[in-house]
Formats: sequence, C-alpha cells, structure tokens
Amino acid sequence: RIDQRTQASPILKELRPSPAAMGNRQSSREIRMPLVVGTIMPDSSQALRHQTNMNDDCAVCIGPLACATTHTLRQCNHTFHCLCLASALQAQQLCPMCRTPVSTEECAKLASTLLADPNSATLACELLMERRQEAVEMDEDVIEAIRRSAKEGDETKIPSLAAFLGRGDGKRKHYSAAVKVAALEALRKLVPAFPRSWVGFPYALQLLQSVASEEPDEEVRVQAIKALREVAQKGDQDTISCLKCVIDGSKAPPDVRLAAADAVRALSERGDVSAARAAFAAFVDADGGVRSVGLAALRTICGRGDCLELLGDFVELTTNHPDVGVKCGALEVLGQAEVEGGALTIEAAKMCLRDPTQEVRRSALECLKRVWKTGDRDAVATLAGLISGAGDPQLKIDALEALPRVAVRPDAVAVAAAADAIASPQDIVRVSAASVLPRLCDRGDSAVLGKMMAHLDHRDAEVRRHAVEMLGAIATSRDTAVKERLGQLVNGRDEDERLMAESALRRIG
Repeated sequence: RIDQRTQASPILKELRPSPAAMGNRQSSREIRMPLVVGTIMPDSSQALRHQTNMNDDCAVCIGPLACATTHTLRQCNHTFHCLCLASALQAQQLCPMCRTPVSTEECAKLASTLLADPNSATLACELLMERRQEAVEMDEDVIEAIRRSAKEGDETKIPSLAAFLGRGDGKRKHYSAAVKVAALEALRKLVPAFPRSWVGFPYALQLLQSVASEEPDEEVRVQAIKALREVAQKGDQDTISCLKCVIDGSKAPPDVRLAAADAVRALSERGDVSAARAAFAAFVDADGGVRSVGLAALRTICGRGDCLELLGDFVELTTNHPDVGVKCGALEVLGQAEVEGGALTIEAAKMCLRDPTQEVRRSALECLKRVWKTGDRDAVATLAGLISGAGDPQLKIDALEALPRVAVRPDAVAVAAAADAIASPQDIVRVSAASVLPRLCDRGDSAVLGKMMAHLDHRDAEVRRHAVEMLGAIATSRDTAVKERLGQLVNGRDEDERLMAESALRRIG
C-alpha cells in the first residue's frame, strides 16, 4: 500500500499508532498498519469491491474490524477502525471508501471515542485541532486530550506539543491560549522526567524560550516562563539571557516581567555576572513588585567581592535615581558586594549620609558599617560627626552602635563622642551611649571620668543618673575623687540617685 504523506500533519510522523493501541489480534494472517493515510485514497470501486468480499475487515488497514474499536460514518454507513479513520480524515475530510464528505460533528464524535484510550489521545488532539476553525467549542476536548496523552518520559509527544504552541515544523496554526497553556503544562510534566544528558533537552529549552520571548498572549508567556524556571538548570546562560530580554522589553506586561524576574532569582548562582545583569534590569523596573524580586535575586548573587563590574551602576543609582527604595536597595547591594575598604562604595555612601530622606541616610550608614575597616580614622570621625550633629536620633544610635566595631580601643575621638552623648537631649540616645561607652574605654580612663563628674551637675536628672552608672562601670578603687563625690550623693535627697550611688560604690570596691 502506498503511503503518501504530503498533506498530512507533520506532527503525525511522531505519532504512529502502536500495536497495543489496536488491541490483541488473534488472526493468523499478517496485519499491515498504516502510519498515516495520505492524499491518495483507495479507488472507490476497488474499495467497494473489497468491502463486499471482506465484510468484516477495515478497508484502510485490511485488518479485522473486531480487533480494535470501530467507528461508523453516519453519512455513508462505512465502518473503520477508529485510529485508521482518524489518520485518513487528517489527510482529507472524506470517507476513505466512497469519498463522501465527513462533517465536522462526525470528526468531533470520532475524537471523543479516541479520548477514551490514552494511547490514541494525541491523535484525537490532532483531529480536533484540524477542524477547529469550524468548531471553536472543541477546545475543552483538545485540552483533555493533551492531558491524557502527556506521559512522563514520552519524548514522542514533544513535536505535537510544539505544534500546539505554534512552533512545530511545517505550516504554523493559531491555537487558543487555553490549548497553549495545556501544552505548556504537559511539557512541564514531560521534560523533567528525562536525564540532563537527553539530546532533546536543548530543543525543549529553545521551545520554551521562544514562547517566553515571542508569544503575544500574556498568560501563555507567564506559563512558559514558569516552565523554564522548573526545567532549566541553575546558571543556564541562554535561559538567563532570554529572561533578561523579557524584563528589558518595554512591551512585556508587568506580570510577565515579574515571572521572568522570579525565574532569574531561582536560576541564579552566586557570582554569576549575567544573572546579576538580569536581576539589575528587574531591580530598576518601573513596577515595584518586579523591583522587589530583582533585589531578592541580587542578594543571592552578589556576595563579598562578587560582580564588582556592576558596582559603578549601583553607585549611579544611589545618586541619580528618584525612587527612595531603589537608592536604599542599591546601598544594600553595595555593602554586600564591595570588598572591605572599597573606596568607591565608601565615597558614595558618605554622600548619601547627607540625603534628605531618613531611609536613605540609615541605609548609607548600614552600608558603611559593612565596608569600613576596623581602625579607619576617617570612619571614626564620620561616626563622631553623626553622633554630635543635630537631626535623626535613630541615626545617632546607629552611629553609636557602630563605634565599637570601627574604633580600636581606646580611641580618644570615639570615647569623647560617646561620653558627650550621655548628655544628649534624647533619652534613647543617652541609653545607647551608656551601653556603648564601657566597650570603648578602659577602667580608670581619666578623660571619661572627668566628663562623667561634670555630668553629675547636669540639670537633667536622667543625665545625672547615667553619669553615676558610668562612674561605677569605669572608675577604679584608686579614684578617690570619684568615691568622695559618690559618697556625697549617698547622703543626698534624691532617692534614685542615692541608690545608684551606693550601687556604683559597691562596683568600684
């Protein structure tokens, strides 16, 4: 029998009906199964004579009708194996015997019969899709057929799924978004079942990348990107490059860019510059949700000393970007990626300490705390200036808490800044200074003791109490002047000062 395939769907080349799909044959003679019936059909008179002589055989495969499920065409009452008839109708919508036209409804009925058998479900998909122009309502049947036909590890279904996505070989057809989403879900089920060494992996990735980049429907693109997130390996440069193009594309809707940014975060490896550039594109996106995911990806990628090529881009954001959140995020990444003592980041962060926005100033200080080297005199002077200056109390507290990390004990500038902060008008600053000062100086430090003795005459009772507490923590038993002054407080009228002075004297010994 001649097998003409010039007009048959190219996808069917991968969808040959298996013997199992045809049932168990008990006949002793050899049964010849066609791959696809082509455009040249059996001659009508010849077929009629054959049907007359062999009333119980299928005229397409010349096999017994009893060996598999059959279907009778209502238009002419000719009966065939379902799979044989479906193959023939894909080539021409005519009866294989008498060439009577077969209606779209008849094709749909045949496809419904095929859906009951998972082995022939893909063929049912094809048959339904061929007639979709006249039967849009068949989408649900097509989707169900795709789901039935997609079995884990079955690589023969990949070409069919590619065709449903409009990217198979041959003439492209336009299928509904619902069908494309079902095809993508099937790919997400099929591809991970293969080993990474499978030769079809590059083709599957290219297919998903193509849909993610070019598909006009938003939901289909999102599903393709999610499939890439699951299928691609971490660090896959082609996939990351594709996702960066999606994020950079001004025409991509926010949901598509968000899905691409999330995929970049999932596929990124620490120190991957390409992934960092893709995450950077998401970080400067106009949509706040995309920016948040981009920043999360950058936190994963940029470790100490990683992606130093991008530091200049982040520095530019700290000075020129109008969004406060972007400035703060850029400072965070700079503090995480810059090497200790990095001059570029230190200079940019110091400029941000003068920013009018509180959030930016605090982020700048956090960045500096991570980059400054211990013993950096310029760093100590900067912190001392923040502590003594007017303005944000929280920034002063942050600067006080940074002093023990940066200053080398004892550091006169650091000690003086903390000692003066004991007399700050803000109580929260005084409490922080009282906590930090003992960590900055040695016991018996005369400069600190002199400042604390002066604070005992302060008009604010809270300042005097903090001074008493510091004297007990810093003075030694040889500091007689301190012990005498504390003794006077023990005999004073203020009950709280009297109790604190007694406690301080016990600590001094």
